[in-house]
Formats: sequence, structure tokens, C-alpha cells
Amino acid sequence: MGFKTQRLLLTNSELHKYRQCQYFMVTEAFKERFKRADFLVRSTFGVSLVAFCILLPFAINNFIQGRLIDGVISMGIASLFIVNTVFCWRGYYFLWLNLLAIVPGIILGSFNALYSLGALGSYWSYLSVLSIYFILPLNYAKHASIVFFVTVTYAAYQSLDLSLFARFTAVLIGICIFTYISNREIVKTQTLLKQQSVTDSLTGAMNRTTLTKHLEQAIESFSKDQIKSVLCMIDIDHFKEINDSLGHSAGDKVLIELTEIFEKNIAADDLFFRIGGEEFILLMKDTNTKSAFEKTEELRKLVENSAILDNQTVTVSMGNTEVETSFDWKIWLNESDKKLYHAKQNGRNRIVI
Repeated sequence: MGFKTQRLLLTNSELHKYRQCQYFMVTEAFKERFKRADFLVRSTFGVSLVAFCILLPFAINNFIQGRLIDGVISMGIASLFIVNTVFCWRGYYFLWLNLLAIVPGIILGSFNALYSLGALGSYWSYLSVLSIYFILPLNYAKHASIVFFVTVTYAAYQSLDLSLFARFTAVLIGICIFTYISNREIVKTQTLLKQQSVTDSLTGAMNRTTLTKHLEQAIESFSKDQIKSVLCMIDIDHFKEINDSLGHSAGDKVLIELTEIFEKNIAADDLFFRIGGEEFILLMKDTNTKSAFEKTEELRKLVENSAILDNQTVTVSMGNTEVETSFDWKIWLNESDKKLYHAKQNGRNRIVI
């Protein structure tokens, strides 16, 4: 017995609308990824786009004027820049493309401009060294700029008179140093802001900003490679009473010292989050329910036996849940929350698995 297949026929108008819808969805996905991209991706996108727009007319003019070598070099560099622009707009940054293709192209183009045009070609060197610092990570840019400087100053020495060569070299050194200093401060500020955005300001634990990402990664690791993880939801027992009776400074002390206890005694791959108030999450990677219980039981005892407060014992309740294939991050979180609720309902200072 055979099966008949029915082909779905679309009119040209419907097909056009379908393709438009697909294009819109893909475009919006790329835009969203670009919004989340870091400074290097955004700066590389801007530099690459501007460089392409500047180089293309000169490349065309070189061919028109019969300067074939200049035209090939400038068109090749412009082509690399537009490819880089597309990748960055899609949220991707490829170090090899910038370090092994675009930067050598920039160095070759600047060398050729100086060697063949003399003083008229020297202006490209200033833009070139700036572009190197904005398309490479700082450490790579520093070394690439040294190679660039040595190469173009050799060309300048061959093509410029001594006084002009001295001025060119002095300005180029200044631009290299100023650009390095400014980019170093940008990187420092970016690193600090990124750390502040993912870290709880009081305790130093991770905040919930990246929690979803780490839970999704743990679920994916289990689905693909069968690497188990356990999510532990933690709540400080009677925390409201501590705040009400001893003051918020005592409550802050409990939060800070509890975080120190956990972070000193968890594995290097484990992640500890403060998700609000007196609630924390411990994500234990590459472990199972039994091992996770032993680990969290040890932590529970450490908290109970610690002298965080002088005249009051601090305890915690916990709910442990091992990852399952049917889980998404919300279900996983909810399962641990239910177990934490049972731990508190059954007398606190205990773990439910």
C-alpha cells in the first residue's frame, strides 16, 4: 500500500511574503546578537565598515589610473574589511581573520603607499595604527603595532627626506603610545564593568545575570555528553529574625561570611550565586546526587559550626536536584525550589534530595 504525498503550492505573492518573513527573523536574530556583543566586536565592526568605505574609492581610482599593484592591494584589503564587517554584524569575531589577514594587509598597504607615494602616502600610516588597536585584543595589538612601526618606518626612511622622516616617526610613535594608553584604560574599564554586572556587590558571589546561561550550558552538557550536574537551592534559616533582632549589619555579616564559607570549600568548577535576599544557588558540575549530597552536607555542617554570630547559630536549608533530559532551566530551578520548601517545612537546617 503506497502513500501519496501532497505538494504545497504557493503563489508568487505568498512565496515573497514567506521569504520576507524569513529574512526579517534572521535579521532580527543577528541584530539581537550584535546588541549583546562586547566592545571588541563592536569596535571591529565600526572600523571595518569605515575602512571599507574609505578604501573602495581609492581602489577603484587606482585601477582607473593604471596602478594595478596599488589597486589589487587596496581592493584586497577593502574586501577583507567588508567580510569582517559582515561577521561582526552577525555577532562573530574571528581573531585569525584580523591577526593573520587584515593586519598583514594593513601593514603591506601602508608600506606600499609610503614606498611608492612618499609623503602623500604617509597619511595612511596614522589611520592604520589606530585601526590595529581597535580590531585586535590589546596584547595582540601591542605586538602588531611594533611590527607595523618597524615596517613603515623602514619604508619612510627609504622614501622621505631626513627632516620629514624624523617628523613622521615622532608623530607615529606618539600615536602608537597614546592609542595604547587609551585602549588599555578602555579594556580596564570594560573588565571592571563586566565584573560588576555579574557580581553581587555585597557578597562578591555571582548574581543572577548569568545564571540562566550557566544552567542552560549544564543541561546541554548532560544532553550531549551525559555530564551530570546538581543544582542546590540554599536559604538562610530565620534570616528575617536576625535582621529584626540584631540589625541589618548583622544580616550583611551573615551573607558575607556564608559566601566565604561556600566559596572556600566548593570545587573550582562549581558556581555560587546570590539570587536575592538570603537565597543562594550552588551549581555543582560533573557530579551526581550522592556526591552532591555529601558535599552539601559538609557545607551545611560548616555553616552550623561556624561562629558567624556571637550568640546565635546560623543554619541553612537546601534543596538538591540532579539535571534530567526533560528539564529546561526553569523546571530545574523550580524542582530545587520545591525541595528547599520541603526542607524548611520539615524543620530547617537540612537537605532534601
